[in-house]
Amino acid sequence: GAIVGDVFSLDLALPLALRRSEAGWSRVRLFWILHPYTPAWLVREVNAHAPEIEPIRGGLPALAEILVGSSADQGRS
Repeated sequence: GAIVGDVFSLDLALPLALRRSEAGWSRVRLFWILHPYTPAWLVREVNAHAPEIEPIRGGLPALAEILVGSSADQGRS
């Protein structure tokens, strides 16, 4: 499964906490869609302290490419 957020607040913070504390959440992917106005300091802090969050530049089209590629990779295993 995956969760997508476009701001780093409850939409990603709660799933991050669950991923870190609940075994059933360990494989959930957490995507953060970055915008041109996303503060650089916040990107640095999230990268440094929450490596589980996968930052996405390019909006929903970029996210779709990642998810489709991920599905194709799983189908090959």
